[in-house]
Amino acid sequence: MSSRLALILVCGMILASFVPVALGAMPPRPRPALVQPPDPERLPPRVLTRLQEASPDDSLIVWVFFTDKGLLDEQAYRMAVSAYERTLVPQARQRRVARGGAEVVDFYDLPVSDVYVRQVAAMGARLRGTSRWLNGVSVAATPAVIRRLATLPFVRSIAPVAVYRRPLVEPLADDAQPKRLTTAEAFRLSYGASLTQLAQMHVPDLHDLGLSGRGVLIAMLDTGFLLDHVAFDSLRTRVIAQRDFINGDTNTANEPGQDSSGQHDHGTETLSTVGGYAPGSLIGPAYGARFLLAKTETVAFEQQVEEDWWMRAIEWADSMGVDVVSSSLGYNDWYQYADMDGHTAVTTQAANIAASRGIVVVNAMGNEGQSFWQKMIAPADADGAISIGAVDSTGTRASFSSIGPTYDGRIKPDVVAMGVGVRVADPHNPTRFVRSNGTSFSTPLVAGVAALLLEVYPTWTPEQVKDALRRTAHQASTPDTLRGWGVVNALEAYLSGGDGIRIVSFEASNQTNGVLLTWQTTREVYNRGWNLIRRNLTTNEVVRANPLLIPGAGLGIFTGLRTTTFLDSTVVAGARYEYTLQAVTAGGTIVSLPAASSITFNRVAPPQFALFQNYPNPFNASTQIEFDLLSSVHVTLTISNVLGQPVRVLVNRPMTAGHYVEAWDGTDERGRALASGLYLYRLTAGAFISTKKMILLR
Repeated sequence: MSSRLALILVCGMILASFVPVALGAMPPRPRPALVQPPDPERLPPRVLTRLQEASPDDSLIVWVFFTDKGLLDEQAYRMAVSAYERTLVPQARQRRVARGGAEVVDFYDLPVSDVYVRQVAAMGARLRGTSRWLNGVSVAATPAVIRRLATLPFVRSIAPVAVYRRPLVEPLADDAQPKRLTTAEAFRLSYGASLTQLAQMHVPDLHDLGLSGRGVLIAMLDTGFLLDHVAFDSLRTRVIAQRDFINGDTNTANEPGQDSSGQHDHGTETLSTVGGYAPGSLIGPAYGARFLLAKTETVAFEQQVEEDWWMRAIEWADSMGVDVVSSSLGYNDWYQYADMDGHTAVTTQAANIAASRGIVVVNAMGNEGQSFWQKMIAPADADGAISIGAVDSTGTRASFSSIGPTYDGRIKPDVVAMGVGVRVADPHNPTRFVRSNGTSFSTPLVAGVAALLLEVYPTWTPEQVKDALRRTAHQASTPDTLRGWGVVNALEAYLSGGDGIRIVSFEASNQTNGVLLTWQTTREVYNRGWNLIRRNLTTNEVVRANPLLIPGAGLGIFTGLRTTTFLDSTVVAGARYEYTLQAVTAGGTIVSLPAASSITFNRVAPPQFALFQNYPNPFNASTQIEFDLLSSVHVTLTISNVLGQPVRVLVNRPMTAGHYVEAWDGTDERGRALASGLYLYRLTAGAFISTKKMILLR
């Protein structure tokens, strides 16, 4: 097999700033966080080396990057922007408005200057493709022609293209069978052997909420796709468009005489991983999403494969209104580790531009963990990409999974998912399923999770999606360069956005002994409990009002009206306060919810003596007992069993008028846990006596 080469783009050629030659007006500059200043060298050292080593008749493939787009003034620029904006499909416009930058269309969208392209061709270069985003063309030319191209005044730089595909699939070891993490009976859908790869990320919990990626458009950049497998029976009607960038047609499956054997295998497997739906055998995380299929990589290693196919595909996907790009491809053979800096490789720069347009780019880290290279491959080094490593079913890093950090010191991967023994469709048998290894398969799993998040939070930017995945992953507090922030937790990422809690009211009222907070919910999803964050509006002091977590609905999905109360008895009379409610999920993620109206605490006398029903009831960990005292009196609050035998005295002291809350944790006077059953609680306040029942469940 011939050695695999890759291309390198001189640092910052993506900028290609518009340089007017008349009025000097400049369009809005690209985001500085995503690009670097242009390199003044037109022929970088590596290009010169290749030119010197090549024979005069060799045809070399290079990128030619331009200084501008041939616009003479501000008016011409604005007219070009307006013209392109009129061509945007509604989905692309909606995505850019919701998640992109301040301008719907900018410099990157404008076409490459036809004048410049014609002059390049006139000098003897054979045109192969153009890139609006990179503002350049890829050409085949002799060393002499390339040197002449570098003298053109509108040419900013030239970079080599000599990339071979880097496959991201690892051989399946005999012991690669995944360990089952949970039972299928717990979920609504029948996942078959694909349950393990989804349950590790808590995806079935989101499916049980009715999420499937519906309405989200995913672009698959891969080797090709065969759609006759049973896993695609419901997906075929949701394929919006297909394009073969290798052969210039719309057929992404193998074509006799055109493609090598097995060309569409890898893409068929990755597509089934994210969007397959064959109950009892395989279900992908985003089985309800829509898809764009782009054939961008060949499996014929003796033939050149160019990164510009990937470039052209992602620009095409942008024009179609794509939301998520899943790429199980990568490049590194022409690069050095120093090039993994987040802005050098062509595909890296393209991933960053895509993110600036609101596209969530999910890319494989690569399978270089055991090679001399070890590190991630482009475009996984892009800050705008969510880079995915591989683990097995127990969360142990796969030894082949590429590691970080990037050359400029950023942690990569971002997150990891199962990439060992992943259940996929067999591209050679339309009813069979097999297992495969590689970051190729952990990547579409995470892309599917991103689609589920965008289904619920359609205005989330790519950075917000990445942040939600990172901060809810299993080692979020201690990220490293082996597994990044850890194994994805789709449920916690979803809950972090607040959709799992439906608050219908949140009120604060004055009581004799404090501020009574009352809130009602109509839905609580895996809500372990509540915190109340109190801010003194005079001193601006912020504290947590509740010393212990206020119980929520608990694990599972609770729907129906539910009321929760808490008395903040530590307030100071005359001070003014504002309260913010926080939900604490099963995994410990804190979700801030709307604040209650600010309130000045003034002591209010209760209208009468009263004992209220405990809450929650039944309970297993703890419960709260509330009562009102009309005047100062000696109070006893006693817990008894069904025989009337006292088991715990909660209160036995004089108390002033007011509203009180006492907690009971289900233990007796010696702190021993009591058995499940019916218990009585009795309040005696002077002549007032009241008894109620409660149920303890262990």
